[in-house]
Amino acid sequence: MQILVLRAVLATSLLSMVTGCASLQADGPPEEPVQERVLPEDDGLDLPLRLDYIDDRFDRSIRQLSFLAGARDFTDRNLWGRVDAEVTLGLEYAHEVQDGIGFELGGVASLGTDTGANGGVDVTGAAAEIYGGGRYWFKNDQRRWTPYVGAGLSMVLAGVDNDAGGQVADDQDFTFGFYAHGGVQYDLNDALFLGLDLRTLLGTNLELETTAGDADYWQLGLVLGFRL
Repeated sequence: MQILVLRAVLATSLLSMVTGCASLQADGPPEEPVQERVLPEDDGLDLPLRLDYIDDRFDRSIRQLSFLAGARDFTDRNLWGRVDAEVTLGLEYAHEVQDGIGFELGGVASLGTDTGANGGVDVTGAAAEIYGGGRYWFKNDQRRWTPYVGAGLSMVLAGVDNDAGGQVADDQDFTFGFYAHGGVQYDLNDALFLGLDLRTLLGTNLELETTAGDADYWQLGLVLGFRL
C-alpha cells in the first residue's frame, strides 16, 4: 500500500514538473515594458517657414503722378517781351527704379497775353513742351520731406499771335532743348503730397515773325501729386 502511495506522489510531482517546463517554453521570456516616445515640444515655428510677408524696407519705390501750376518767364526779351509772364500747367509721371534713381516723363504748356499794350495790338504767346529724363530723390528717414532733382531733353513748340486791326499774324516754330529742375515734396499722407518745383530750359532756337530768338525760360510751380 505504501508503495502505491509513493508511486502516486512521484507521478504527480513528475507531471507537475513537465507541465511547468512546457508552460515556460510556450510563453517565452517576459516582455520588456514599452517606452513611450517623447516628441519635442513645439518651438512656435511652422514648417515650412511662412514667407507670405514683405518687409516694407524693400517696397518703398516711388511711383507718382503730379499736376503742376505755376508761372514762366522767358529769358529772351526781344522775342517774348511783348507778353507777360506766362501761366503754366503741366502733368508728369515719375518712377523710381532703384535707390532713389529713376526716370520722369511729362508735358507742360504755357500761355501769356498782353492786350493792347503794344501799339493797341493784342499779343498772345504760347509754348507746349514734352520732356523726358532722369530723376533722383534724396530719400531719408524724414519721409514727409523728399528733395529731388531731374534733367533731360525737351521738345518745344512755341508760337506768337499778333492781332492787328482784325488781322492775325500767326507764326510757330519747333525746337529742342535741355531742361533741369529741382524741388521738394511734402507728404500729406501715404497717397498725397504737395511740392514746390523750380525749372529751367536751355539751348533752344526759334524764329518767330522774322525774329530770331529762343524759348529758354525760368519757371516756378506748385505741385500736387499722388502716389501710385
